[in-house]
Amino acid sequence: MTSKSNVADVTKILNELFAIENPDVLQKHLDKYKSALKSTKAIDSMITQMGRKSDTRSASDARVRLNCAQALDTAGKKAKRAIPMLIDIIKNPDEDIQIRTLCVSTIGRMGKQALGVVPLLIVIGQNPDEDDGFRKVCAEALVELGYPKEFSIESSVFPPSSMDCRLI
Repeated sequence: MTSKSNVADVTKILNELFAIENPDVLQKHLDKYKSALKSTKAIDSMITQMGRKSDTRSASDARVRLNCAQALDTAGKKAKRAIPMLIDIIKNPDEDIQIRTLCVSTIGRMGKQALGVVPLLIVIGQNPDEDDGFRKVCAEALVELGYPKEFSIESSVFPPSSMDCRLI
């Protein structure tokens, strides 16, 4: 298969994924196309799609962005170029909470290459104005990044903001 047809295939796969409304169908497609979603072309396209700014966010926009976030999660550590964009989304309190939550989960699974997000996750975890479920996902991401379990899990207990944010 030529490189040109690979690009066309990835574009077709992404267009299909962006249009899916049913979460179960989406998961089946993500599993089926997992290796294609790890390609540079796919990751770059997802970053572009997620980074698009719109004055009016339609339900369709939200679905595309959510599906995109799930596809980046499927790409795993290969999606490390997406970290700055994921952080921007996590920081934005006006962003859809589902998308923010999925971005935190995705970053949590990226390991050492995502350690720069630790202070942000701690700040969010300490913020009582944030959604409790979102704060819990931030706590879980900290644990995935190597921080002690007592900082999180069920109680969403976070270290003081003055804590030295190094891996223990």
